[in-house]
Amino acid sequence: ISDLEILLARHPDQPRYLVDRGTCHREMGRLQEAKADLDQALQLDSLQASAYFHRAIVCDRMGDKQAAVSDYTKSIELDPAIDGAFTNRGAVLIELGDIESAIQDLSQVIVLKPIDATAYRNRGFAFDRQQNSEEALFDYNHAIRLDPINAAYYHERSLVLLRSNFLERALADAKRALELEPSHAFYVYTRGKICTLLKNHEAAITDYSVAIEHATPAMIHDVRQIQQSGDPNNLAILVDLAEAFAKLENWREAIECQTALLQRLPSDAPTRTEMENRLESFRSNVDD
Repeated sequence: ISDLEILLARHPDQPRYLVDRGTCHREMGRLQEAKADLDQALQLDSLQASAYFHRAIVCDRMGDKQAAVSDYTKSIELDPAIDGAFTNRGAVLIELGDIESAIQDLSQVIVLKPIDATAYRNRGFAFDRQQNSEEALFDYNHAIRLDPINAAYYHERSLVLLRSNFLERALADAKRALELEPSHAFYVYTRGKICTLLKNHEAAITDYSVAIEHATPAMIHDVRQIQQSGDPNNLAILVDLAEAFAKLENWREAIECQTALLQRLPSDAPTRTEMENRLESFRSNVDD
């Protein structure tokens, strides 16, 4: 940045130096400073495709998804060949729920650059959001062939296979993801979920316990996405762990998990009555 400061002092009307400094600020996590530089660059030259592209990345990271789409669109209009614009816009469109437009963008990337693993991965994710598992698996297969050591690709493919009830294949992918990233708590949870469906409840309990110990807020959000739960208070891992203990008729552990769940669940949560009834059911087995 110090070199760019010198260049800007000598050439304050050169937008490319502002774009470069803005990019440096972004990589250092200084998003406000990055956006200020890129705004200024576009004031000097409103036809700078790279400035729109880099500002789109900043807007995305700042949470302004609509502004990001707008800037990616402008960068593409000015320079359709700008690297990453279609891929990035497609990813943001998925987050906004515009799946069809995202698929169009990502298909365009794949036509122009058929070795782009990220584009295949993102399009596979979009197809999965449409519940089009066949197309999703096709794209994840391609992504993994192009980048066979990316743990996220195996994990996401395992989720598609899980939802399609190909449980053994899903388990193989979950295990491979953990071979590549052994400490990833969300991958551990997914393996536990698959083990539950395969009725290997002891293995599921081990995985759920590890997942709870290392859970983060972002992971809890991702778990809810797997569960497809509309209840933002649903502590899915504890629900699954309690159920796994119950399947093994380990009622005391099931009660402990269910009690911990109810302690964290707000009194007005939509699922509270159901969870309380389940706790009473577990207790009745101990009483018997």
